[in-house]
Amino acid sequence: MQQLDGQLVFSPSDLNNYLECRHLTQLDLAVANGELEPGEGRSKYSDLIARKGDEHEAAYLQSLKDAGKEVVELPSFNGTRSRADVAEATVEAIKAGAEVIYEAAFLGDGWGGYADFLLRTDRRSDLGDWSYEVADTKLARRTKPYFLLQLCLYGEQLARLQGLTPEWMHVILGSNERHRFRLAEFDAYYRKVKQRLLDEINASPLDTYPNPVSHCELCRWSEHCDQRRIDDDHLSLVAGMRSDQVIRLDGAGIPTLDALALAAPDTAVPRMAGTTFEKLRRQAALQLDQRKTDEPSYELLAPEEQRGLALLPPPSVGDLFFDIEGDPLYEDGLEYLFGVVAVDPAGNPSVDPETYAATQTATVAGTPKPPASIAADSYDSPTETLTLTLGLSPDDAAA
Repeated sequence: MQQLDGQLVFSPSDLNNYLECRHLTQLDLAVANGELEPGEGRSKYSDLIARKGDEHEAAYLQSLKDAGKEVVELPSFNGTRSRADVAEATVEAIKAGAEVIYEAAFLGDGWGGYADFLLRTDRRSDLGDWSYEVADTKLARRTKPYFLLQLCLYGEQLARLQGLTPEWMHVILGSNERHRFRLAEFDAYYRKVKQRLLDEINASPLDTYPNPVSHCELCRWSEHCDQRRIDDDHLSLVAGMRSDQVIRLDGAGIPTLDALALAAPDTAVPRMAGTTFEKLRRQAALQLDQRKTDEPSYELLAPEEQRGLALLPPPSVGDLFFDIEGDPLYEDGLEYLFGVVAVDPAGNPSVDPETYAATQTATVAGTPKPPASIAADSYDSPTETLTLTLGLSPDDAAA
């Protein structure tokens, strides 16, 4: 969100951010009103996601050109072109009936944004014998709800320009699959979320708190909020603490990690089992002790049947311990690093550290000590094929 000519203008990102974290909305509003400096910027992971997304978008654009589509590429917003200029260029391209419009800009009714592609259809509209539908490229392998909220907003803006609500909205996934969704099936939810956001903006500023959520790892305010929780000694700092448990503990007069660590073991917390409270209290106590001594603090738990490591089968000489690392952002995914350890009869780990490949097309062959051997076939695809060959262990042979 930002101030344009004295008016607060929202984007699809503001809508999605509101669903992710109400505190994020309040921080962005404070920036837009000049009351707060912007956050620290995107993380390296967020930058990587953005770069991969741009590459996917560019590849789809090229595929349209290769298919012989007439593509109009609109000028980007920059220091010499205002957002209004780019939005006006979009209107001109729509009226001209271009087959595909790339980077269409919308600005109206207090909302603005950029749609990756507008695709011409044969449905008649105020434009003439044609109209447009919106398509956005997304790096994900499956369609996520917030993609559709974003497309609903673009569809609303497009309806304002062409006098016709688009029938379909399209998502081009990172797998290059194209999925379409009927806008009317999602429009009511979109309008409800949009109104909730506007109502909250009108009631602002609100006293929200930066409770940790999954969006934090991508958020430009993550360091800002992390420091706030540290300064407050917030209960979310306790490892394994859930948000509903924070609410119950705070309601019982235990608002901080320190207070939880020093609470009596028999403290009763409404709607929380005593065993759960004791587990969280002991965890907080360990963290408080480590904070004071600057030394790792730990507590050995008594083994329990059918829990944790006790679920593993009895040890055998033929056991292999296998780990694999992958890069989900690589085209089609890539499993690129294998770790295999065998254990000899004396219980000592046995592994061949020389087994590796320097390139994707290399063939890897290595032989840890018996009874296991490992070979990775040459890469016929970005996903590596691994074959494990096991000899019978003494336990199996006896059986």
